[in-house]
Amino acid sequence: MERTPTAPAWKYLATIAFAGVCAWFVFRLHQRPPGLTYIDIAVHEIGHAVFRPFGEMAMLVMGSGTQVLFPLALAAFFLAVRRDLLTGAVLLVWAGEAVGDTATYVADAPYGELPLLGGAGEGDWTRILGPGHLSRMHLADDYARDLRVVAALLMLAAVGVALLGVWRSVRPAEPRQEPVPGAFTFP
Repeated sequence: MERTPTAPAWKYLATIAFAGVCAWFVFRLHQRPPGLTYIDIAVHEIGHAVFRPFGEMAMLVMGSGTQVLFPLALAAFFLAVRRDLLTGAVLLVWAGEAVGDTATYVADAPYGELPLLGGAGEGDWTRILGPGHLSRMHLADDYARDLRVVAALLMLAAVGVALLGVWRSVRPAEPRQEPVPGAFTFP
């Protein structure tokens, strides 16, 4: 499969800047970047609705699970199938931000201080890690730390993909070789 046309270098550089802004919000401020807040909430709540028939635990986990897997699956599609480095890099940043957002909520599980959609009640991760399900509340900080590592790796992967896009956009075009008449070529 042929590579899709390469975007201009400035778009990849803008994606790297976007990764930096998202990383600042996730790792320093421990909150969602303003542009992704409502998208994250919508995808999270859709995950709850879709997985509600599979029981409470699946419904609780798949709020955050869908929030992470949705942009990750789209990134895989755009990178592997469409060979679109720019879109793939942006989606990897979003997936990293979603994992970082999940880390923030996991870290808050023992305290319940973050605002919840709808106001009152326990958060998903308070219920997941609490005595009604996993009884692992004492590990919330460890889980959150591990999730932040995954978030950082996804954002670094996005920067790597964007740098590959920059390189492809500024390198000289390769001369196209025409197939030899009568030679076998792969489709």
